[in-house]
Amino acid sequence: MYELDKYLIETELCDWKNEEILRLADELKSKSSDKREYAVNAFYWVRDNIYYFAEHLSKASKILERKKGDCFTKSNLLVALLRANDISARFQFQSITGEAMLDIIKLNAEVKEAKKFKFVHCIVNAMPGERWLRVDCTRDKYLSPDRANEWDGRDDTEQHPHFVKDLEYASDLQGYERYTGPKKFKNWMDAFNIIMNAFIDEERYKNSGIRSFSEEDSVQMIRDVHDLMAKAMETKHKGDARVVAWMMKKLFSKPLGLNVEVLECNAKKVKYLCHCCVSNDVFSHMGQYFSSLDNGIAHGINPKLEFTCKRGDDGIGHVEIINKDDGSHYLPILEILWKGVKNLLKR
Repeated sequence: MYELDKYLIETELCDWKNEEILRLADELKSKSSDKREYAVNAFYWVRDNIYYFAEHLSKASKILERKKGDCFTKSNLLVALLRANDISARFQFQSITGEAMLDIIKLNAEVKEAKKFKFVHCIVNAMPGERWLRVDCTRDKYLSPDRANEWDGRDDTEQHPHFVKDLEYASDLQGYERYTGPKKFKNWMDAFNIIMNAFIDEERYKNSGIRSFSEEDSVQMIRDVHDLMAKAMETKHKGDARVVAWMMKKLFSKPLGLNVEVLECNAKKVKYLCHCCVSNDVFSHMGQYFSSLDNGIAHGINPKLEFTCKRGDDGIGHVEIINKDDGSHYLPILEILWKGVKNLLKR
């Protein structure tokens, strides 16, 4: 096998011999005078016809069918289309900071907190000519007119604005699950991705008038956020109302800019003020997701906890947690901390 042959083969995930992928490849070939122009046409097709959303890793053909994808899955489809026309293509993994999504997930958190988080970003390396070119097709123009990359097939696309460092290259995404799927805090991450997708859908609608989720979709997404968080926070020892207040103040307050001010705190009742992490405008369409997340956390700790938040015009949430059951204070906290340690130790 020649050195570049491994960047042309079909794999289980990069299934470029799929009938629909080949049909699209033929369509793009008919509009292209050479391989460079074909590569450019494939880039723009994937960039703007596959809307950016957080998605689980899947075959390139499935992403083509669903018309939604993240950096990993959109890159996978672009690699498939390039290989379908005998253009060598591979995957490149990069480390980027948490600031990457702050243009969409509009939190009041300080940028310095977002910088502490690091994520893996996936892009394509393509060789339509004599050398490898960096190709990032992640953001579609309907979502991010200012962040959607341009490409001429001769030079690299722009480096990611929150780039930290290059990690490694691969001929396939199989075997790189440490990058492609969360093992640590999986339920948390799945719930976060649902909320992120709701933010993305709202931002694309604001910029381009395009909606991807129906009202029925949104209702199910809100329900899923609750169920995922309840599962994530489920403890053997039922907690009392103070456990939720501890979580909000000690774990979420600083990273999310919540600024929790406790007014009353005992086993049966907790009241606190929460300077919300989003503006009133954002809360108008995301409030149900945040409420579902909060209630999921509370119900995981104790199904009999009642969590209510009334938000004022000043953006301050007046939170009340009522415990209609028995419950412990310290044992659930110790259990939550231990679960956190075990998740951090996962490889």
